[in-house]
Formats: sequence, structure tokens, C-alpha cells
Amino acid sequence: MYTRLRRLLPALFVLVLAACGGSVQPVEFNLIAVDAFPQGVGSGFPVAHVLVERDPSVGKTAPDFAFVLENGEGASLSALGKPAVINFWATWCGPCRAEMPELVKLHHEHPELVVLTVNVQEDVATVTPFAEAFDMTMPVPMDVEGNVQRSFAVRGLPTTLFVNADGTIAGRVDGILTPTLLAEQVAKLQ
Repeated sequence: MYTRLRRLLPALFVLVLAACGGSVQPVEFNLIAVDAFPQGVGSGFPVAHVLVERDPSVGKTAPDFAFVLENGEGASLSALGKPAVINFWATWCGPCRAEMPELVKLHHEHPELVVLTVNVQEDVATVTPFAEAFDMTMPVPMDVEGNVQRSFAVRGLPTTLFVNADGTIAGRVDGILTPTLLAEQVAKLQ
């Protein structure tokens, strides 16, 4: 019985991955620099797409995702060439609201970093007033189906990942960022 079960496990794993959205759908876009994104609130509210699934643990290469504008231009995490701070949030999340001013401040004070504030499973009409209230001029990728959230194993909001320029995950904070905690994590980035 054990031998039969062992032979079935790979097929079962594939079925579970398929049921959980484990496949990555290809997306075509014209690669542009983040600096070329529209200026202003939400930087055009690009749509987030998973490109490559990977183990999202600290020390590993981060899963790759694209954030694509309506005109078909976009960027990807792997093509940034700069350290990145990736924050997963939603408008209904109180701790997300509390930490957002620090992320906006980080974006304005540290041009050597890319700050991506990934909204999870909301629409642009819901997100726009929040983004305007906090003057979120950094890119706000819209993870409408939650695929990017799942690829980074985000189980609660807010969650923030700190990714080195080479794509390795330098740190992760599950929960609210204090100014001190944010500064400590940013200091680790290369």
C-alpha cells in the first residue's frame, strides 16, 4: 500500500497545485523602468501578474511578478535592478492604514529603493480614495485575484518583504511596521 501511495503522490501534488492556482499564466508586456511609470497617485495602478513561482523564504530568490499598465507597458521585480520594499495591504486593514505614512515617506526619501504597495483583492475604485488620502505616488500594483499574495505566502495583512537588488529576500515582516522596524529592515538591503 505504501508503494502505491508513493507512486500517486507526484500526481496528487500536481492536482493540488492546479486546484490552488499553482500554474503561472504568461503575460506579455513591454518592459519599461519604474521611473517611466505615470506620475501621480498609484502610478497608473498597474495590474500584478505572477511570472515565476519560487520559495518566498528569507535568503531565497523572490518569486517574480510583473506589474503592467493598461497600455501594455510594465515592469517586473526581477528587472528592477534596485532593492525593493514590497508591502501587501488592503483599504479595510487598520494596521495597513497606520503604517502607510511610513512607506510613503520611505518612497519619497529613498529614491535608491523601489517601494511597491501591492493592493490585495480590491478594485481601483475602492483603492483610489485611500491612495489619494495618503498621497501614494509609488506604484500600487493591483493583485485583484490574490495570485501575487499567494506566491509570496502572505497569510495576513499587512505583510512586507525586503528584496535585495539581486532578487534575494533580505527580510520579511508579518504585521505592522513601526518606523524603527522599517529602518532596521531597510538597512539590511543591498
